[in-house]
Amino acid sequence: MNKNSKTQHRIIWIDWAKTILIVLVCVGHYNPPEVQKQLIWGCHMPAFFIISGYLYHRHGALRTLYSFAVPMLFYTAIVFGVHIVQDIVQNGYWNYQLDFGHLWHRVFEQFFLRNADNPYGIVPVIGIWFVVALIVCRFLAGDIKFFSFTIRYRYITLVILLIWLTVEPLIWDYIPIKNIKMYYGIYAMPFFIVGYIIKDCKVDICKIHPIIILISFVTYVAISLSVPRYDMMNYQYGAAFVCFFINAICGSLVLFWFCSKLPRYHMVEVFSVGTLLVLTMHMPLDFFILPVFHRLGITPAENMLQEHLIPWLEVVVVILCVYPLVLWLKNHCPILLGKVTKTKNQIN
Repeated sequence: MNKNSKTQHRIIWIDWAKTILIVLVCVGHYNPPEVQKQLIWGCHMPAFFIISGYLYHRHGALRTLYSFAVPMLFYTAIVFGVHIVQDIVQNGYWNYQLDFGHLWHRVFEQFFLRNADNPYGIVPVIGIWFVVALIVCRFLAGDIKFFSFTIRYRYITLVILLIWLTVEPLIWDYIPIKNIKMYYGIYAMPFFIVGYIIKDCKVDICKIHPIIILISFVTYVAISLSVPRYDMMNYQYGAAFVCFFINAICGSLVLFWFCSKLPRYHMVEVFSVGTLLVLTMHMPLDFFILPVFHRLGITPAENMLQEHLIPWLEVVVVILCVYPLVLWLKNHCPILLGKVTKTKNQIN
């Protein structure tokens, strides 16, 4: 299979959706005004899980772990290096608490525990919970064969999960298992299943009636702005998980439909492949971008317009910085983007 045939088989609306979503992730982390956060956080992570379910093909558990573990270790090294540079710039020396003797407690523990009891912990990758949740979703979907019944009986699984996640907060105010990041996979699984169902039912996103899209858009904006900010990372789902679920489906549907109207674009295809790298690099780059902005007199405190625009300007800088690296890795070392190259037998 040559590169041209691979390009021809790409799904354009998915490339656009992943690119737009990773931009929204960056903006959401760059502390935009609250209104922007509410509109972004209502569906941006659920939409990623829906896309993952749509693209799901069963692999072995070891292959799935390999495809995520290698880039995550590479990205952790980058983030760790940035923390060292940041420490030297701010303090004039390398803080001993960043030495390799503390590597497990300060870094790798963050892969497994939510808000680990460690005030000096370094999050390996901002949004690492998403990666952990996605691995769990793939395992539950059938990468571990024992759990393949979840997809085989997907409608039943979806209903059971929605009931459980809606009722769970009414039964327990807090359960210790929520401190284990793998539990995020339970909250992500309904969206993953929806994505699988969309593909299984051969839903043509482009042909969804505009009236449905309009109703979904109005519903999404109204709900997102009328409740406290949704936040999957902190288990914040408003009145009930099922309300969050319905709202996120409405927002995702609008985004996917909009993306289905956009043309193929090479740069978008590149960023679609490099979402994990952008997720990793956008916060370390923030450490270097903001001081430059301040030197140029571009600060949120100046006026409301700058407060709204600065997060988006930062994303533009991130795109310009990361694009060449994503392009190089895509062509020369795709495993660092989480892509396992196929063998001849697999292709044929």
